[in-house]
Amino acid sequence: MESRLQQLIEKYWEGESSLDEERELKALLNQTDQYPELRDFLVGVDRIATLETDMKLPGRKKASYSWSVYLRVAAVFLGGILLIGYGFTLERQRQQEAAYLQVVEAFQLIQFHMAKGTSELEVMADFRHLNTAGQLFNITETGEEK
Repeated sequence: MESRLQQLIEKYWEGESSLDEERELKALLNQTDQYPELRDFLVGVDRIATLETDMKLPGRKKASYSWSVYLRVAAVFLGGILLIGYGFTLERQRQQEAAYLQVVEAFQLIQFHMAKGTSELEVMADFRHLNTAGQLFNITETGEEK
């Protein structure tokens, strides 16, 4: 028992003892009259540990908890607003691109029809030197056709 007690005390002071070994050390110290200072020290440590868990700071923990909750909610809310705004921006850009493509398509259609109309007008360019209807249909002043 003495050698085991010595081993446990050495491990405890080196900080290498496990919780089970500390329980065993306390039990061995309660069975013997040796090391009364260490026994009192361990009892005091146990009392301090129980006091710390029983102590409550009035209002402080609750206030910090409520602020942290509010901050988290605000962060989530702000993140949601930013995501929605980004979605609307993307949708607006998509609509602008679609409108641009429609305008380009309309201009291509106008260009096609103008090219078609100008090619048909080229036939009429041959009749430019004829400036009156009489010359066009070879009508004389008497009303007879030549």
